[in-house]
Amino acid sequence: SASLAHGDGVTALEFHPRGTLLATAALDRQVRIWPLREGGIENPLRAHGEGEPVLCLTFAPDSDAAAWGAQNR
Repeated sequence: SASLAHGDGVTALEFHPRGTLLATAALDRQVRIWPLREGGIENPLRAHGEGEPVLCLTFAPDSDAAAWGAQNR
């Protein structure tokens, strides 16, 4: 089993409209896309790993595309 842990506080999470993916964003500057399967989650794909803390995210309603916004200092 995988852990949904981030290195710092989670700021957002979003389920894909089809329920096949979960995205999490955090102050650790990470966006992780978690493939979901019956009985658990799989290892995440890291979609963002530098820059500023990520504050929000969303999936497109009709595709697997995701968008997120980071704090701009």
